[in-house]
Amino acid sequence: MELALFKLLPDDIIDEIWFFLDDTVKLLLDKTNYAKYHDSLYNNMDLHNQYSYHRYMIQHDDSFIFNQILQTHGKLWIGKKKYIYKNDRHANYFYFIISLIQQYQSKKCNILLTNYVNEEEMCKNLYKKYRSYNIRWNI
Repeated sequence: MELALFKLLPDDIIDEIWFFLDDTVKLLLDKTNYAKYHDSLYNNMDLHNQYSYHRYMIQHDDSFIFNQILQTHGKLWIGKKKYIYKNDRHANYFYFIISLIQQYQSKKCNILLTNYVNEEEMCKNLYKKYRSYNIRWNI
């Protein structure tokens, strides 16, 4: 019922309300607003929440949001050296993302990542250079 009343408001009042809305609220409305305001949400997260956000997007194979994150922060992932997750040490965060995509069998995210690697001309045989080390103690 509140939505029906909101639609009856004049456009001038709706524009004023839009001006006062937070960017994190605007990005939830549609894809164009998400593409425009996703940096404000992403930059307000602490590092642990960003990592959880990446894992969630890969686990649920959400290609649109993963593409936005990959385009803006993909090159930074290569610079994050020695990422450790569940007693596995990865050479950098980018290789960790590759292992997550393989673990969760996220086909859409895998296609996006391979297209990104080809566009950036990183390496043709990236999967051959991937190394993950198990750092558990043997007793």
